[in-house]
Amino acid sequence: MARMKRLLTVLSVAIVAAVATMGPAAAATDPAPSKLFNLGTGKILNWDGQVDPPPGSGLHLWVRVTHPGLGVSPGFSAPYQLRNPVTGLCLQNYGLDAHIVLTVCATDPAGDSPQLWQHHRMPDRIAHQSPFGFIFSRSSGQVLTAVPAPGLPTEVVTADPVDLHSATASLQLWTALPA
Repeated sequence: MARMKRLLTVLSVAIVAAVATMGPAAAATDPAPSKLFNLGTGKILNWDGQVDPPPGSGLHLWVRVTHPGLGVSPGFSAPYQLRNPVTGLCLQNYGLDAHIVLTVCATDPAGDSPQLWQHHRMPDRIAHQSPFGFIFSRSSGQVLTAVPAPGLPTEVVTADPVDLHSATASLQLWTALPA
């Protein structure tokens, strides 16, 4: 037990030192694009607000642009924009059950901007040996939700979060996969 505590202390100091040496600009933008994978559909969030099998281009990639200066809610990540590196546009919430859209990224978003998202620091569920979680809109508290429809593309909207143990929760759970 004492050995584990020492290891955790050393790791904590190393992480703090690494972030401190990166400077504020490097800490504010995650330069590595990732794919947002939906647990319920088994598909990737695409640039057009639908989930599809990953296309061959970067239109299904997302970069998190964090805004830690806006304040972090207890238990949540720092607020961030989801920017598509190909289009340069950001994902925006347009309200309950509304289709999410891409729009010009705000350079200095307000704390309740519909372009800001956050997730729980701890995963909401572990599945297939990967952490999955709700992605919350900072402006509404609603979460990204895949809405499958037979014969049509799966749309992504924002909806109220469901009980984590319900059958539909998997349509609201996402994980970031490496590009």
